[in-house]
Amino acid sequence: MLDYKSEIVGPGPVAIRLGQMEVHAPIHEDGGAVTCPACPDKFTIGYHRAFPNLFTKEHVTNDLLSVLADDHSQGRTHQNSYKF
Repeated sequence: MLDYKSEIVGPGPVAIRLGQMEVHAPIHEDGGAVTCPACPDKFTIGYHRAFPNLFTKEHVTNDLLSVLADDHSQGRTHQNSYKF
């Protein structure tokens, strides 16, 4: 068992940065990976298992890419997770 510092349990889709050990979303199912177009960081999109998905993978991917681009334009490092 891996020891993460926090977990996401909310019903909405999430994006978790791969390769970090700070946060995870154990009740979310893998919805595929997205790579930041401006750097090598990769994120996996997750959908809560118990709630119907109200957003398409394309919608969540576009939202994630927008947030990642904003991080770069503002000079911020990417977070370990994002909630949508």
